Amino acid sequence: MLAVAEKKLFRPNAVLIPDKHGKEGRDFDRDDCTLLYVDGDYSHGDVYTEAAWQHGGEPGYVQQRGDFFLRDGSEIPEGKAQLLPDTCIVKLPERDYWCDDVQAMTKRVFGVYALDRRQHHHLCEFCASYELWFLETQYVDTDEVADDEYKRDELHEMILAGDRDTNPISYMHRKEIDPLFLRGRRVRPGWLPTNDKGGGYRVRGIRSVTWNGVMDEINEGRCNSEL
Repeated sequence: MLAVAEKKLFRPNAVLIPDKHGKEGRDFDRDDCTLLYVDGDYSHGDVYTEAAWQHGGEPGYVQQRGDFFLRDGSEIPEGKAQLLPDTCIVKLPERDYWCDDVQAMTKRVFGVYALDRRQHHHLCEFCASYELWFLETQYVDTDEVADDEYKRDELHEMILAGDRDTNPISYMHRKEIDPLFLRGRRVRPGWLPTNDKGGGYRVRGIRSVTWNGVMDEINEGRCNSEL
């Protein structure tokens, strides 16, 4: 008797955003949109709605080289289809990049960045890179600094001054970032990596479907919880 392959669960990785009706694109969330599943890689594949995927229907769209079309290759007449952000946080070791005063007052220093792992950028080279959005610097001060309120404040002000001068967007090769999510390298929100090679984690519970909306959610969340 032939075994019947079990169909994969519908796990949305793309979205059809409706035409704007008094909303900015960053204000749309998942409830406003049609969730989609790209059956393939994130450059090519058939694209299904949840109903079509669950009931064995035909794909409604196709993705080709990162763009979405109707099955006949024509433009989608209403709305815009795009990949859903796969929002992640990485913490990269950066103590060596700081001035001597900061290095003398800290044990560990990490730059904290947000990225979308579904977006790959080729910067005049074959190797794909991720776009990293700087959020903040996290650090562990020395015992001497921890026991001195004046020195703690001095260090804090130096870190904030450095953060203000940090480029808001930078790029790193996928081969350098992807290992940060492997077992033993993953971290939890509010924790620093256990080693000095960095770590990362996937952000859960994001409702926004655009990257600008995602960044708004992350920055609002920083008021109530640590990254």
